[in-house]
Amino acid sequence: MLSKLIDNISTKIALRRLNKLPAVHYGRQAINEYWVNKHEIIKDFSSEFVRKQAGMMMGEVIKIATSEDPRMTNRKKLTDSVIEYAQYQVLVIDPPPVEDPTGLRGQPGISGELKPLLFELAQKEKSLIEFLHGVGTPKKWDDVWNPVLGRYRIAYAWTHLFNNLRASFNDVNYAADKDWYKPFVSAMCTWWEYQYREALAMPPVLDNTNGMAGLRAVMFSTFANCVMSGGRYPDLEWKKGMDDFDKRE
Repeated sequence: MLSKLIDNISTKIALRRLNKLPAVHYGRQAINEYWVNKHEIIKDFSSEFVRKQAGMMMGEVIKIATSEDPRMTNRKKLTDSVIEYAQYQVLVIDPPPVEDPTGLRGQPGISGELKPLLFELAQKEKSLIEFLHGVGTPKKWDDVWNPVLGRYRIAYAWTHLFNNLRASFNDVNYAADKDWYKPFVSAMCTWWEYQYREALAMPPVLDNTNGMAGLRAVMFSTFANCVMSGGRYPDLEWKKGMDDFDKRE
């Protein structure tokens, strides 16, 4: 009896300590804003699924907040999440003249041309083939679109969660329009679109002077390495690498 009471008291004390951590506060806000209360994101999921995902998200927030190096632990989570998010983001952007609310279409290497080609792409690109293998055999465009859209929405919520946590670790650039998150997402979208276009035997939309579009796409993907190198401003490190690459061409 006494042991159980002590355990309960210890649990309450631990919860109070957790709730005082800035990351827990930011995490709770992000889960509500980008998942639980984001109707356009959760509308096709069951309430049970939404609840379980929210619980998993908060579990990850606590793991990050109580890790030895929360800032870099969160960066690793964010990097993995952005890579997956970008993988599906380039597939759901509408082609012109439909408005693109993401602002990504028109960025280097991002065309908005892939969405209509989803069914064909699902027969040729390795990561999509593997993803859909656990869903079913696609017989029409909708059979690819629906699971891709669902996975995109989940990745959207997780990525925005980890991005929002950065503020609690002072891992953001507060100067207007100079934070590195959006350029990071854009760079990874560029990398994924290049790979998808390769699978479809489509010409690259990146600069292909001297046949260098492939290497240029690889340079875009190195943004992830810059994030994980731990520097204060990964975008500056990445831009220097891109500038050096351009000088060598």
